Parts: sequence; structure tokens; C-alpha cells
Amino acid sequence: MISNKKIFLGSNYQLGIAGTNSELYRNNGGVSYPYDIGSVINITGSSANTDGYYYFYYDIEVEAVCTGITSAVYGCTDPAANNYDASANTDDGTCTYDVLGCTDITACNYDASANVNDGSCILPDGCTDANAFNYDASAACDDGSCVSILLGCTDPAAFNYNSAANTDDGSCVYTGCTDLAADNYDANATIDDGSCTYSTCDAVPTGLNAWDITDTKFRLGWDNMNTANCMVLNYNVRFRVTGTTTWTTRSAGAGNGLCNFGLNNVEKLMINFLPSTTYDVRLRVQYCGMPSPSAWTSTLNVTTADGCPDITNMQVQTFNGQQNKAKFTWEETTGPYAFVRLWTRVNAGTAPYTWTLHGGFGVDYPGLLLNVFSFTPGETYRVQAKSYCSYTITSFNGNLTPPVIWTQPGSVRLEGETTIANLDIYPNPSRDIFNVRFTSETIQDLKVRILNAIGEELINEELQQFIGEYTKQIDLTNNAKGVYFLEIETDNGVVNKKLRLQ
Repeated sequence: MISNKKIFLGSNYQLGIAGTNSELYRNNGGVSYPYDIGSVINITGSSANTDGYYYFYYDIEVEAVCTGITSAVYGCTDPAANNYDASANTDDGTCTYDVLGCTDITACNYDASANVNDGSCILPDGCTDANAFNYDASAACDDGSCVSILLGCTDPAAFNYNSAANTDDGSCVYTGCTDLAADNYDANATIDDGSCTYSTCDAVPTGLNAWDITDTKFRLGWDNMNTANCMVLNYNVRFRVTGTTTWTTRSAGAGNGLCNFGLNNVEKLMINFLPSTTYDVRLRVQYCGMPSPSAWTSTLNVTTADGCPDITNMQVQTFNGQQNKAKFTWEETTGPYAFVRLWTRVNAGTAPYTWTLHGGFGVDYPGLLLNVFSFTPGETYRVQAKSYCSYTITSFNGNLTPPVIWTQPGSVRLEGETTIANLDIYPNPSRDIFNVRFTSETIQDLKVRILNAIGEELINEELQQFIGEYTKQIDLTNNAKGVYFLEIETDNGVVNKKLRLQ
């Protein structure tokens, strides 16, 4: 038997239907909707037509039991939601879900829709406006600190300093003395403030001193007296023998007279003084545009050195065994000197004569002799020498000795009664090898030697009872460049020739 129940909308019903074969139908507006159910069903009116109702039909042989009616509990019924409510039986649409993003409202990338902070927040750290005065290229997020550029003069020392400006525009101007002729001229000033001061150019020279003092000369020096406002036209020096009253005045340098630039001369060579004498020396300066020179400096005392001692008794000794050698000796007289130089020349010809200097700087004191091995046998020479008292000032020297004339021993006979003939040396000069050739016209003993400039024997060859043509190569490859000597000793004398190794 079929039975039914009428259930109005707006309530929840829980029907318990006994029997496993029961059928339940919903009727609404004359339309039936079947429900296949087991034992229990919840009927919620909220899902039906608002002005309808339900009829439930069931087999009358199976008792339908209503086990209870419950009220609606609203909430989120989705277990996947953040706010799932297990006690709710009616979903109210309030379910919420995780949205990742930056949830810090102070961050530049704050996400209002995010409810879970994912650590991506970027906090403000500087000014990111490239046109701002304080633009920070390294800033990732603008902190609102940007300041606009304000042009102006930013130098507090400037006349038009702008305390509000943060960027200098090159407009600064300065006050000061703009007169080049003033003592306090300010090259940075662009506006004259009337502060210029002027003085008379009358400063006395400073730093007067003397050095390189010899028997008759010395150098006088002083400070450069030019300034921006006072340019030097000339200097004057005056001197006198100490204890006397008469001054001698000399120019110590003069400018061009136009004063386009100051005279920068700061020293003068003083000459023609007496040895072993003390002098009073003063200096003054004439400035451009001034009617009179400055006052004289205080007195500087300069004492000249004693005269350089002369050498005397120059003598020459020659040697028959070494006809190219001469030994020079002399004596020192009144005191020590630095060194002695000797000059020799052939005692013939007309001026200008060619002198040969011996010994480089010379013979250092107390040396009193010099050996020379570069003379030609049988030639007549003259020698003169003098002492030097300074290695740096060549004018500080003694007097030349009187000339000493001598003749080297030995003879060379290649004409008339010759003992050798056709002597030939080639090439000469040479870089390595010299070819020597001559003819002995008579039977004789010969000695052929090669000597260096100081008389050391490099080659020695003896020819017993030799007659005829002689040829030989002289190899000087391993010897120093310079002058060497070929000596051929015959029965009647010695032949000496120079070899030049280049």
C-alpha cells in the first residue's frame, strides 16, 4: 500500500525508512522525482522552489520513521578550504583558500590579495628617480627620499653662495683684490672688493754667498728677488780689499730694460782678484719702475786661495834600448797641488803647433815622474808642464815650465847607406792584421819587435845573418785599440814605425 507525507519547505527532515526495498518520491507541482535511498535521507528545503513543498511516497507496508529534525548550521563545508568547519551542515560561501605573495604593506611589491607571505617582499632602500639629486642607482625600491636638483653656487666662500642649492652650476663669483700690481692680488677674485694694498719695491737682496773660490776667481750667488709685484731690472756688486776704503762696482746682470719679465740671474763669476787676499763684497738690486735701487746688502767676506804652486826643474831622460821612450821628472816647490799635466810636440814647424797631452788628468800629487813610450827615434821634441790645484776648476793652475828640448836616440837610414829598404806596412790603420815587408840589402843580424804604448814587448823575432826580402803578418786581433810600434833593429840603428789598431 502506498502512503505519503507532505513536507513544507524551509525545514530539515531526517526520515528513517524501514526496509531495503522502500521507494521514495518527491512530488512538487505535480512532478515526481524518484530517490533511491538506503535507510536515511536529509531533506533540505532550501534547494527547492520557495513556494512549493515535497510529498514523499513510500510503501505502506514498510514503515517510514522520522528519526529527528535538526536546525541548519552555517559555515565552510569544504575540507580543502583554510576555514573548513566540520560542525557546519550548511555551506555559507565563506570558504577561503591560500594565496601566496607579499603581505607586508610597507613593501614596494605588497599584494593585497595574498594571505600567505612567500618571502618576496622588497623593502624601500633609496631614491630610484634618475632625475633626482640623490638618485641611487643601486636602490631596488624607492623609499620616497628623492630630492629635486636645485642649481646654484654651492661654495660658502663665494660672493653669491646659495645655501638652498644642492648642485653647483659654475656660477660662483668671488671678491678680492683684482689688481695685478697689488701686493695682495687674488687670482681667484672676479669682483674687486677694494682691499688691494701696494708697497714700494725696495727689498734688499738675500742669500748672498760665494763658492768655487780659487786664487784669482770665485762665484757669487744670491736669491731670486723677483716677485709678482716687483720685477728685477738689474743687480750691482761692489767689492774692496778688506781694510781699504775704495770700492769697485760691477754689473751683476741686467734685464731688457722694458721689464716685460724680471731678470732671473742669480750668480756671477768674479775674476781678476789677488791670491791669498780677503775682500768685502756687497750686492744691491734695481727694481723695474723704481727711481732708485735698493740698499746694499751687509758685507760678505771672501778670501781667495793661495796661488797654485809651480813645478820646477823639468828633466828628460832617454834610453838607447828603447828609443821610443822618455822619462820626465820634476820637483814641487812651495806646497802641494792636485796633479801635473805635460804637453809635448816636435820641435819644428810653425804655429799653430800640435801639442800632445800626456797622462789624462795628469800625474797626481805627490807623483814626480811620467814615462812616455810614443816618441819617434831620432826626432827632436820639446816639453812643457804645469800644476793644477783643482780637479774641477781647470783655471786654478800654476805657470808653465820653461820648455825643455831633447832628441830621442836612434836613427833611421832608408836612403843612401841603407841597411833595409822598401819598408811597407799595410793596411795601416788596421782592425786586426798588419802585413810587414822590407828588404835587407846586406847580411846582418836583425831584431823585429812589436811594442805597445807603454813599452811592453808583444812580439820579438831575431833574424841571424839575414839578407833578402822579409814578409810577416802581425795579428793584433786580441789587443786593445790604440797605437803600437814596430821596431826593426839593424847593425846600424833602429827603424821605428807606428801601427794604429782601430
